[in-house]
Amino acid sequence: MSGHNKWSQIKYQKATADLRRGKVFSKIAGAIAAAVKVGGSDMSANIRLRLLLDQARHLNMPKENVSRAIQRGEGKLTGANIEEVLYEAYGPAGIAIIINVITDNRNRTTALIRSTLNKFGGRLAENGAAKYLFEQKGVLIINLESNQQINKDELILKIIDAGALDFVEDNSNLTVYTPPKELEQVKKNLEQSNIIIQEIKLSWEPKNMIEISDAQKATQILNFMDILDEIEEVNSIYSNFDIEDKILEGQYK
Repeated sequence: MSGHNKWSQIKYQKATADLRRGKVFSKIAGAIAAAVKVGGSDMSANIRLRLLLDQARHLNMPKENVSRAIQRGEGKLTGANIEEVLYEAYGPAGIAIIINVITDNRNRTTALIRSTLNKFGGRLAENGAAKYLFEQKGVLIINLESNQQINKDELILKIIDAGALDFVEDNSNLTVYTPPKELEQVKKNLEQSNIIIQEIKLSWEPKNMIEISDAQKATQILNFMDILDEIEEVNSIYSNFDIEDKILEGQYK
């Protein structure tokens, strides 16, 4: 069985603070603009845009922010042109990383990412040198507390019947995985069963995990991921590390 992107779970624990700073909205806005630039603003023909707008709605992102992001992608607002770049890299302890970036200056962003990697003994990789360790999947996050009207066992059966590939329970959430092309249909099936979905997205999930049981290495990896995530142009990060829960305890409370 393939692994699951541990950083996504850690990021979910940090989401309240990130949302308070408006950081989540900024990243979604950048992704919306990039999706519009590549695929246009017609939702019926742009599946990625539909997914991002769903995500924005689930997070109660202000409509004016969404509108500005779409206009930016259409080139209707003044400012530098943006582009989406996917970097592949290796970080501390040999972890593989995929970094999704929305930038208006590729050279500047590349220099920032390379500098961060170098500080932690990592390096940028050639195209395909890290991506082969991942596979793209659809991801839906279901909060158990928001779905208390459904018995947990019944909820799991509904998730399976909806066409999910797999699911993982983490604290009060169920993270549901689907084939990328079936994400929207699984979402529709779940909503028809009156299941409330908290987040929907496409993700690069690791095929296998690197187990990190050394506390010092774990701290180094988490510090590295935090600093990388703070780079404004970095939209999302995927990695194949798995840190034991007892080491993670208290990190993001």
